[in-house]
Amino acid sequence: MGKKTLFIAGLILTVFTVLEFYRYPRTFLYERDQAAALFFAQRASLFGELPLSGINVAIENINLQTPLYYYLIALLYFFLKSEIGISLVFAFSNYLYLLLIFLTAKTLFHAKAALLAFFFAAFAFNTVNYGRYFWEPHLIPLLIAASFYFLVKANLRHLKIYYLLAYISFGFSLMYLSSWLFLPALLFLTVKAARSRFKPLFHLLVTFFVAYLPVIFYEFQTGYSLAGIPALISGRTPFFSFDVRSIISSTANHAFLFLASFLGNDFSPIFLLAVAVGSVYFSGTQNRKKIAGLYLVIFSGLALSGLYQGIPAKHRLNSLFPFFCLTAGYLTWTFFKTKLKTYQSWTARLAMLSFIFVFLQYNSLKLAKLYFTKNAESLDKAEKISDYILSSAQSEDFTLATVLAGEMKMVYNVNYYFLLEKETGRKLVKLNDTGNWTGFETDPRKRWLYLICREIKNRQEAQKVCLDYYRTRFGAGEPDGYFQAEDTGVFKILQAD
Repeated sequence: MGKKTLFIAGLILTVFTVLEFYRYPRTFLYERDQAAALFFAQRASLFGELPLSGINVAIENINLQTPLYYYLIALLYFFLKSEIGISLVFAFSNYLYLLLIFLTAKTLFHAKAALLAFFFAAFAFNTVNYGRYFWEPHLIPLLIAASFYFLVKANLRHLKIYYLLAYISFGFSLMYLSSWLFLPALLFLTVKAARSRFKPLFHLLVTFFVAYLPVIFYEFQTGYSLAGIPALISGRTPFFSFDVRSIISSTANHAFLFLASFLGNDFSPIFLLAVAVGSVYFSGTQNRKKIAGLYLVIFSGLALSGLYQGIPAKHRLNSLFPFFCLTAGYLTWTFFKTKLKTYQSWTARLAMLSFIFVFLQYNSLKLAKLYFTKNAESLDKAEKISDYILSSAQSEDFTLATVLAGEMKMVYNVNYYFLLEKETGRKLVKLNDTGNWTGFETDPRKRWLYLICREIKNRQEAQKVCLDYYRTRFGAGEPDGYFQAEDTGVFKILQAD
């Protein structure tokens, strides 16, 4: 690798660092997912309580996610004791992600293709945003990139350590369900390698067993979600279907969403398909197999996503994000290095320049919006609300209820229970049987109810869309107090003498 390549890589990394940390604290998101992870981390630190499964994903109550994410956050919180500090760990993990993208592309293709893949990964909005706050999906691209890199090395060198590292990386990625989209490619590469004396399929099964061991332990105790598996695998749920037309439609929707994650909704997938086909045509024989392998990962993942009949979401496709960067880097390198006739050469280069322009334009606009739009749900606002609750309740007991857009949203109570328990050092709410979420219901036995009204402008609006709504459904007396922090109001209501 020459000095010029290192210089350009360093330049890209410098720009990425600016993009990653510009206005960093201001854009830290504190929502229910972040609060829940911190809540469980604090419970583990103060009371030794650990969840046995990830958050239930509402698919026939089947626990598809392991609790590894919560164990990781608990470990980080134990040492750092800082919400922003945990987020910074995610930010710095992006550097490892970029390194893996570069090394994988260099191993598969060439240093110049690796540099271009590095470029696409560094300037992608998804990469920068994933380092801005912590959430289960945000580590998946890194873990899948690591798993794929070690699999590539394993297939080249056939060393046992590479297979083990690949499976360990994938095992950790099971903290979020999007990692399952990589499973077809993982199985293919595993079977391909299974011709040797080493038995990678067995080790892959062991990886699944170890990753899901806490969930298995919980299931043996309760059998809570096992009953839903027959309905799930037979397609008799609103989430999964084996109907061919439904699968094709869902796959197409996920494919468009996958491209939109990097290029926006206005970019023509037909153009990208033409570029992809052209790249295979202009590649050498050896590289055709490699680029076809990348396409296999993407298309098999999208095909698997077609089984899902729920609303598509970009973060549920993020296990495929590394392969967009690898493919885009290869495509760009291929079209710029290929020697063609003059008109063909200029056409190919113009096509790739337009591709890069669309990529930069879309991601620049997304980043600008990120930097200059303050998160509606900030840690500072939640702290003000929690301080008000503690100061007004004094030593008396209380319970919470949250209303958002005219509906009860009790899951958002965790935003405040984390901070309240952090301040008091006491358990204020019970966990469910799995230990992976808080109780949702308001406790009518508590003396004070704090009715939290989100996304309101003033007390009058809070009274109309929040307090009156709550009174109609549950009944409540006149408020004893009111407090507002930004767009969230809080009514203090006497429940029981």
